[in-house]
Amino acid sequence: MTNSLHNSWDVAQIDACVDLVGLKLPTEWERVFIFHALRKRPIGESQKDQAVYKGRKLETVNFSGHGCPVSCKVYNKSKEIKHSDKKWFEIVWEKRSWEPGEEVWRVEFSLEREVLREMGLDDVYDTLHNVKRLWAYCTEEWLRMVRPGQTKNRTRWPTHPTWEKIQRAFDRYGDRELNRLEPLVREPRRVKNKERAEAAIAGYMTTYAAWDQKMAEIRRCVYLLWRGF
Repeated sequence: MTNSLHNSWDVAQIDACVDLVGLKLPTEWERVFIFHALRKRPIGESQKDQAVYKGRKLETVNFSGHGCPVSCKVYNKSKEIKHSDKKWFEIVWEKRSWEPGEEVWRVEFSLEREVLREMGLDDVYDTLHNVKRLWAYCTEEWLRMVRPGQTKNRTRWPTHPTWEKIQRAFDRYGDRELNRLEPLVREPRRVKNKERAEAAIAGYMTTYAAWDQKMAEIRRCVYLLWRGF
């Protein structure tokens, strides 16, 4: 997680991830992933540069890109470790019953300040308190891996069992009371500004109407007083 420079309590970005063994991405991975901008159709030809292959083996899939409000990277963490100094990851995995030689894949989401503010999460404490709900938004609303079904409507295809496990990765994180809260909803800043403007206009109109009525009463009183002389 990265903090903003101008305000140490603001969150500039938060990354949440889960490592898992047994993830198998199908050859036609474009067809089984449904994410926010492509709910009704598979990922198109122009977007296939989001995938990184080594030979014929898929190693990385990117959804959206760095700097976007929300992005996701699904990649072979085992391959990355072999070419880096991050061997300590294997020690952590072994504590979770990982067996040497097993491939570990990582599903990693990044959320920028823009989307966090749209959710009303403006400071580090609110953000950390709502990590479970952020993960639910990312894995249920923003991106989902499905099993092809009979209907042509891809949004009705059932969630893949492996992805269901990913969705539950943060079930034990934080406060259990968060399970009772409603899902986080993105509300674009322009919508908030529009609502505030509408509220302000309504307030001005009410005030003006009150002033207008008061002035009418004053004019009536003056008229009556003038008539009295």
